[in-house]
Amino acid sequence: TALRGLASQYGYTFFNVAYDRYLPVGSVAYENLQLSASAGALYNAPNGVSRFSLGGSSALRAFPSYAFSGNADYYREALYERPVGGPWRRALVGLDAGYVSPLADSHLFHAMRISLDLGFRIRVTWSVNFQFQAGWAVPLNGGEGRFFGGRV
Repeated sequence: TALRGLASQYGYTFFNVAYDRYLPVGSVAYENLQLSASAGALYNAPNGVSRFSLGGSSALRAFPSYAFSGNADYYREALYERPVGGPWRRALVGLDAGYVSPLADSHLFHAMRISLDLGFRIRVTWSVNFQFQAGWAVPLNGGEGRFFGGRV
C-alpha cells in the first residue's frame, strides 16, 4: 500500500501471491516437474498504470512479450525438465495458462489463454549462473505457434 504524498506520487493497494515447487520425478538426476502459480491485483492506481503482464519467454510463451497487460492476473504453469547430454542441457515440455484483466474488479476468470511449450533450457555455470531457454510454443485456444527464447 502506498499513500499519496508519502513517498509516492499516487496512492494504491497491491496484492500478489506466488507459489513455486520443484518435484524430482523419474530416475535421472535433475529430472523434475516445476509447478508454479501466481495471482495479483492492483487497486486505486491512476489510469494508464498497468502492474501485470503476460506473454513472452517466461509466461504464456505462445504469445508475444507483454501481449496482455492490466491490473489483475492469474498464471499457472507445469513444466517438465529432463537432462539431455548432461545436467546443464535439459529438454522441457510445459503447459501454462493465465489471464490478465484491465481492472482488478472486472471478470478475471471469464477468459484464459493456454500455451503448450516444447524446447530446451541451457544452464551456464562456468561464468555466471545463467539460464537460457528456447523452443516452440502453441496457443491451445487458437492461433499460430511461435518461437520463444530468452533468459530465465
